[in-house]
Amino acid sequence: MIVSVQNARHVKDYRIWLKFNTEEAGEVDLRDLVFHYAAAQSIRDVEAFKNFYLDEWPSLAWSCGFDVSPETLYELATNKRIPWLQPSCAGSESFPAELLVDQQTALDLLKKAGTEKIEGDELSE
Repeated sequence: MIVSVQNARHVKDYRIWLKFNTEEAGEVDLRDLVFHYAAAQSIRDVEAFKNFYLDEWPSLAWSCGFDVSPETLYELATNKRIPWLQPSCAGSESFPAELLVDQQTALDLLKKAGTEKIEGDELSE
């Protein structure tokens, strides 16, 4: 299933209502993401946060370059997993299932390791 955002509107603070091509809709609170990533620093002010748009993917995007994928938004808004995003090799001999972690666990592990910020594909101390 390919998920796309058809409509988005600001609700309050860091909450956004979204409608997807699946006819499902829901709200997401992006406060944690906005305050976690350095790339989102300029949209930490709610007035700046409100100035989002749907880009060509369509991802929820801001002029500062920060964006959130439609798949992430769908999973947050509906509390459903998108099957094709899940590792197909989970549980195989080359990729044991016990190595799989969710995003929050991965972020917690990075914090414990002393990593303070993630920029692009690079980890910075």
